[in-house]
Amino acid sequence: MSDGVKFHIRSKPIEAEDEERFDRAWSSQWEENQYQTARDGDHLLTLFECDRCIFLKLKGRLPILRDESDKKLFACIRRINIDAFWSRSSSTVSNNLRNTKKILKFYSQMGLKGPFRSNGPMPLFDHCGYEVAATMVLYSTQSGKHSKDYLQFDTIRHLRSCFGNFERISSNNVRSGLTMSNQKGGYGEIHQSLTGSIWFRRFFSGCRSRMGQIHKPNLALSTSLIISLLRNVRREVERVD
Repeated sequence: MSDGVKFHIRSKPIEAEDEERFDRAWSSQWEENQYQTARDGDHLLTLFECDRCIFLKLKGRLPILRDESDKKLFACIRRINIDAFWSRSSSTVSNNLRNTKKILKFYSQMGLKGPFRSNGPMPLFDHCGYEVAATMVLYSTQSGKHSKDYLQFDTIRHLRSCFGNFERISSNNVRSGLTMSNQKGGYGEIHQSLTGSIWFRRFFSGCRSRMGQIHKPNLALSTSLIISLLRNVRREVERVD
């Protein structure tokens, strides 16, 4: 799928001594192929355009298989599509698919076509922030502080903030001048944002879930460790005396 581009997928966080407890807690949540494939019904919860269509939007042509940059972009597009799907759990996807089939069944009994109608093709330009998303996942493949294989999600998410800052000062948003005010005199701006689209929010959530996080907080010393430290200090003091 990645054509040589390796994207980090968090492993099942399990310690040997906690294996039995962890399996009980995660038996209904963790799947072996998690974040690697799409599932039946994903397209009913998340906006989907095929990899080739997205590539065509971004480059204005179909991919050339011998072109290394094309292969890298195509791999990133596949990754962001699957990340967007995995913003929802498998149980949510399967339940929604089952309810969709029920609706279609009952509508057919009444001779109706059902409410699931297409409103036509998607726009011919990047309307969801695909380009920013592809850049984020490619950036994640760089060597990081906590791992030589990938950067943390908290690092790559700053690319979204950077592009969002540019969106806010673009000519389209400056010309609109639309704001919202509340009764206390506070104001909030209304602006167009690719990275605020429903699809991008799905991708953002799925990408964060896939990558996980290496958390290394500065913890306080335990009571037993402090006592041991004080004992060592006392021995050193007594030895000097």
